Amino acid sequence: MRFLPKVHKWNSSRARPKVMPLSALVIVICMFKHKSAQEAHVVVPKNHHRFATYYYIARHYKLALEHVFDTLGHNSAILLEDDLDIAVDFFEYFLATRYLLDEDPTLFCVSAWNDNGKVENIDAQASSLLYRTDFFPGLGWMMTSQLWKEIQPKWPNGFWDDWLREPENRKGRQCIRPEISRTGMTPSGKKGASKGLFFDKHLAKVVLNVANVPFTTMNLDYLLNVCHDFSEFFHRCLLAPIFSAGLLPMTIRVVKERLMERFLS
Repeated sequence: MRFLPKVHKWNSSRARPKVMPLSALVIVICMFKHKSAQEAHVVVPKNHHRFATYYYIARHYKLALEHVFDTLGHNSAILLEDDLDIAVDFFEYFLATRYLLDEDPTLFCVSAWNDNGKVENIDAQASSLLYRTDFFPGLGWMMTSQLWKEIQPKWPNGFWDDWLREPENRKGRQCIRPEISRTGMTPSGKKGASKGLFFDKHLAKVVLNVANVPFTTMNLDYLLNVCHDFSEFFHRCLLAPIFSAGLLPMTIRVVKERLMERFLS
């Protein structure tokens, strides 16, 4: 179930963050080459030889991030694997949410992926709906140079995404993610490091958004931590009657909608 806090309306006394229009976006493709993991003699623990690819990937990410942030001096980057497809509003989504990372220290990334994004788990009509999540989704995500400065000195030798999810690295911070994913798996995803694990049953079934949502014209301040007052929500939970799931005379979807309506009222 998803529970939404009350949405605070836009404060007219506060200037709306300036967002570059998508039409002004210029895409420049730059490629850089580094030594292969074998040439660089990347060390893989003896008991992890079958996971060697994950150590090669972690090194590749580190070299790429060093180039983007340390060499080129950019203040943000979108990381997108080559086996992912993107939605029509992929860049619009990231342009609109970038300012949230500057204004809210309790956020550390924006992700295009919804791990629970199968058709039976999403509201297909809620293409503009965004959430805060404690879980790092990855698979098409944006980070800042500030975060890179923090994690670069301790970047792991392998399994970088699981490492980023660890409490000592996440530090209680959250990530923005959409109801409907802005990235989708291509058939190439079946040939990756995981050898197609979970591809057919899960990854390939995550729905890719098809609606072009004008996020840059929308007020996304409701995603800032200051706008989330959970005290009232928890109070209502404590006062709510206890039901037996087996006797509940309605589907989970209806329950979810009723709870949302009650909380947002």
